[in-house]
Amino acid sequence: MFLNRFSQLVAIPLVTSGFMAIAEEPAKSMSFQGYTGYFNTPSAYIPDSGTAHIGYGNQTEVKREYRGRTDYLDTHNFLASVSLWEHVEINARNAAYSRTIGGGSDVSANIKFNIPYIPHDWFKLSVGAQDLGGQVGFFDSKYIVASKYFESYKLDITLGAASSDSEFSRMNGAIGAIRWQPYNWIGLAAEYDGGSTNYGVEVSTPDEWFNNRFKLYSKVMLGASEPELDNETFFNAGIQIPLTQQRKKITPADLEMIEKSKAEQDSDINDYVNLLSRSLVRKGFSEFKLGFTQNQTHVVLEFDNSAYSRNYIDSLAVALGLLSQYLPDTVEQFTVRIKQADIVIESVSGTMSSYRQFLKGGPLEITSGQKISSSSIDWLDETSNFILKPKITFFPSLSTGIGTDYGMFDYSLGLMTHLELPLWKGAAITAAHVTQLTESSDYRDGRAFANRRQPDSALLNATFHQAFNLPFNSRVMFNYGRFSEDFLQKSVEADWMSDDGAHRVSLFAGDYEYQGDKHYGFDANCLNDPDTILLDCYKLLADEEDAKVQVAKYRYYSAPLNTSFMVKYGKYWAGDLGYHFVVSHFYDDIEINLSLRATKAGDLYSHSGSESLKSEYTKMLGIGFTIPIGSRKDYNNRYVNVRGRADYSFVVETLIGERLNFLTFGSANEARNFYTLSNHFNNFDKAGLAYLYQNKERLRSAFFELR
Repeated sequence: MFLNRFSQLVAIPLVTSGFMAIAEEPAKSMSFQGYTGYFNTPSAYIPDSGTAHIGYGNQTEVKREYRGRTDYLDTHNFLASVSLWEHVEINARNAAYSRTIGGGSDVSANIKFNIPYIPHDWFKLSVGAQDLGGQVGFFDSKYIVASKYFESYKLDITLGAASSDSEFSRMNGAIGAIRWQPYNWIGLAAEYDGGSTNYGVEVSTPDEWFNNRFKLYSKVMLGASEPELDNETFFNAGIQIPLTQQRKKITPADLEMIEKSKAEQDSDINDYVNLLSRSLVRKGFSEFKLGFTQNQTHVVLEFDNSAYSRNYIDSLAVALGLLSQYLPDTVEQFTVRIKQADIVIESVSGTMSSYRQFLKGGPLEITSGQKISSSSIDWLDETSNFILKPKITFFPSLSTGIGTDYGMFDYSLGLMTHLELPLWKGAAITAAHVTQLTESSDYRDGRAFANRRQPDSALLNATFHQAFNLPFNSRVMFNYGRFSEDFLQKSVEADWMSDDGAHRVSLFAGDYEYQGDKHYGFDANCLNDPDTILLDCYKLLADEEDAKVQVAKYRYYSAPLNTSFMVKYGKYWAGDLGYHFVVSHFYDDIEINLSLRATKAGDLYSHSGSESLKSEYTKMLGIGFTIPIGSRKDYNNRYVNVRGRADYSFVVETLIGERLNFLTFGSANEARNFYTLSNHFNNFDKAGLAYLYQNKERLRSAFFELR
């Protein structure tokens, strides 16, 4: 029967070979386990850089701990995969224990390293780990695999070895797979996963569909030697999503437009200023100052960061493009300054001739902005906002429980409205209001996550901020006001950044005095401590006690990798003390984050009586993303600014290195306002010349994309 079904599959592409396109590379899609591969076995390939894979599957190996025996079950699996760098793949999987989404599930993380420096025409070699770090690992395995693609035959072969505790010997011992992909839309695959020989078919949309960027794919296991696998029809389906924006191709007509827009060279400078000012207003710059040095060879432009607040590289691109378009050749140099609350947060200088060459494809040549005294600048034009112009940000507020014993995905969803009112130089008042929209049943009163639900309608924060620029690229901001409904916040944050923006050191200290009603209840973290009796968990809720937060951070941005590495250490909102490591790789305005939180429980278990939990580090591994909400350009005029959140983050975490996977809430929480130095004064941690040079293609093309 195996040979009969397999021969029927082979006949499909042979019949259609006269008119279908041929695949140029082996397929790269998620296996049932989450990593890139076949059905259960991995390949040595990783996803193409700049793409993410999101999928759904139905195969789960459920172990004895939860059923008294081991089975392969048809349950829900949600999968995600991305290459963090060219040679590193990370994955997240949420697998249900039963055939319902409302039941318990397990979150696991995978990682695969592709060994570099092996010649491209030899083979690919990768090592990896599945269900990384957890001692209660349902899918735990380690492996090494080598893959070779024979382009002439459209065939790829993988051989390797793996180690796992699977009851079915899945990923334990020798493993291997073979796949024949005669066309870029279909492939046939067979594998030995260490315990079973499996075979099936893979299909996808052709590469040329969806502008060669998106791809839909699916794979179906049609047969297996292991009865537990052959009794069910297992499959997965996924989508390949590009993480980078497709840049506009700059044509000669685009560049000719810049030259033709200039006025006659003998015109008065005011004529150029009038054209330039009207164009800036049309682009949404509602508050700016435009002037020249006394010899009128150096133009200075200052503007409020409101038109393209999502990423000020777009603001720079549009402003510098307009200067190149409307100013005459007699203006030789430029300095552009971006402001937040009337404080300069970025300044760049260069020559107009070199920047025009850059727009035509030449090298980028800019430096940190020249320090020019305002008294030496002849300001020729200036616009201003309404005296109390509100800046309003809308974004979802989401509290989740993912991969818990209560359900695959529990949530409380609200709409957050953030108001910012600039006052004087460096000063602003902010307020944050949340409105409950919907929630899952486990967030309702009396259920597992009731103490973490969104308020029906509440003013969470109302804060006064005062920021100052200090010498040596330093900045400080003081905060005072209401925090999280019932706390009085008094905090200060300070940072220093290197000239190129590659290094940033920051400090934050906050004192939070609880001023609301006192409530007693069962502490969620304490309930999940197996060493604590139920009565000891009924106590004054930890989030209704005074708190002190002191956190120090160091962030390094590597321009060649387009990646930031951040380490934090300090005492956090729940009294826990320890480290928080975050690696963020940038794809335009999207970040893929890999994080590790390691904190001693502190006040989380201060009344639980569990000395072991108070003295040991609780470690949480997280895989997440940060995306912008809303368009690249704000709705902006001199009376109001409306925008979406530029750094909306979502992280899936799993506890590692513990004997039990009990839930831990609140660790490494800094208790910060949305209005911070890193967000509003450092471009959401994407600031400095190193970042601009790394993203010079966006700087070049954004002017033509947004004009």
